[in-house]
Order: sequence, then structure tokens, then C-alpha cells
Amino acid sequence: WDHISDLLAKSGRDPSGQPFAGAGGRHGMTKQQWVDMVRHMGFKGSPAVIFDEIANESIGVDVNRQAKAAAMGEHIVPTISLPQVKRFEARVAAATASLKAGDGTSPAANFARHLRQLRGSVLRAWREDVDLRQSGRVAYADFTTACRKLGVSSQGRLIWDCLRQEGRTAPLEFNEVAQEESENLEEFCEIILTTYGFDLEKAWHDMDPNNQQYLTLHDFTAASRALGFEGNPKLIFKGLDSGLGRMLRENFEYLGKISAKAPYGRAPARGPMDTQSEAPSSVMWGTARLPGPKL
Repeated sequence: WDHISDLLAKSGRDPSGQPFAGAGGRHGMTKQQWVDMVRHMGFKGSPAVIFDEIANESIGVDVNRQAKAAAMGEHIVPTISLPQVKRFEARVAAATASLKAGDGTSPAANFARHLRQLRGSVLRAWREDVDLRQSGRVAYADFTTACRKLGVSSQGRLIWDCLRQEGRTAPLEFNEVAQEESENLEEFCEIILTTYGFDLEKAWHDMDPNNQQYLTLHDFTAASRALGFEGNPKLIFKGLDSGLGRMLRENFEYLGKISAKAPYGRAPARGPMDTQSEAPSSVMWGTARLPGPKL
């Protein structure tokens, strides 16, 4: 939504470079321009249906202009403007506010998908883009800052409230945002706990016997299998990768900040992503997977 609003408010041009022709002097967008834009953004649903819904958010001069044109038998090419998009966004936000985090169309689930698309895994995006202080926990102020940098500033409060529906003010933790990745990671950390007492230094020493100061995917996979890990080592590696196809010791030690198995780490918390609820059918497509600009 932030990306769409920026286009309407600032550039006023579609992906082909054509200016939008809005009613009443406002920047607007025709249905074809809208379809081309959201397709360009990677949306796989029905953009025409969404356009029609946004167009129904008629306001002031739009209604009068349409009524006058209809009375005179004139045809006006439908457009949507920034105020209409904002009204529609607010309506969708209100309808999704009660969704549980585990619902596939909830703001929290959409945020996790955005992080995964951005970095290849939620953990890597959490480390690089969300956990700005590298503490393993993210307070609300830092979270909103991260959302702004990620291009989803208008969704920050909605995502936070979705993960904090019980009213808690505690910082967010990784397991709350990506339960599946967290469960895989905790399975690996359980082995580190039982084998090394969660001494990450000893674990790293055995996983890097040649003291090369890094692990490749092949190295990490072989070492984790030798320890008896039956989960997905590639998923963990992607989350801890330094960005050069190598996991450094400092990356590996981040496990101590996010795992419930760390003796002095975070306390196990029940993540809200395990609760399911149904979204109202009228807004299911309003929370569709419409990724923002790639960072």
C-alpha cells in the first residue's frame, strides 16, 4: 500500500511512464494502468476486481461528476485516486484488525511473507532488517523504524497489534513472526543443548575443525547431520548466512539470542502464529500477497 500511495501521490506515472489522469485535479489511475502496475509488482490475483472495489470508494466531486455525466449521456473513463485508495486501505485494515497472527491473510502473516521474499528466509531478514540492535528482541519503537525502512510503514502498527492482540507490550521475538522456521531452528538448538550444554563456542569448534573461520552450506549441512539433526539445515543456514554464502562464527552465535534453549537466553513464549481464524470473505483479496518494491 505504501508503494501504491507513493506512486499516486508523487510520481503520478504508471510503469510505462504514462501520466495518470485523475478527476478533480487529483492524480488518478485508469483500470488498465492499475492492472499493469500491480501485475508489474508481481500480484497474481485479479487486479480488476480490486480496482472496482476501490472505485466504489467514491468521494465528493467524484460522485457529483459521475452523476452529471450519466444524466447527460456522457461516458467517463473510471479512475481511482489517492483518497480512494486510502479509504479502501482503511476499510481493509479495519476488517483485518481482528485476524489472528496465524491466519494466512493476517498482517503478521503477510509481513512474514514479505521478509521471506526480501531475504530468502524470515530469519535473515529478521537479523538484518528488523532486529536493529541485534539483541534478539525488538521493541515497538525499533519495529516501526524497521517497517519504515522496509517500505511498510503504514502497516507497522497493524502488524504489531496483530502479534499483540492480548495487549502485551513486551518486545517481539523471532518465534512469534516465523513459527515454522523457529521450530526447525529449535530442533537444531536442542541438539546443541544436549551435546554441548548450549556452549556455542564448543559447537562451532567441532563444526569448523579446520579453523577456517566460516562454514559453507555443505560444511554446515554435513556437521548438523553428523550431530543427528534431521530437520532442514539449509533453512537455518540461509537465516544465518553472512550474505557471501558463508556462515561466520558471529552469525552462528546469534542463536544464543533467539533460541529458547539458551540457558540465559529468552524465556519460551507462546507465539500467536499458532492460532487460526477466518478472514471475512469480502476482504480476503484486500490482504492478498501484493509485495512492495524489492529492497
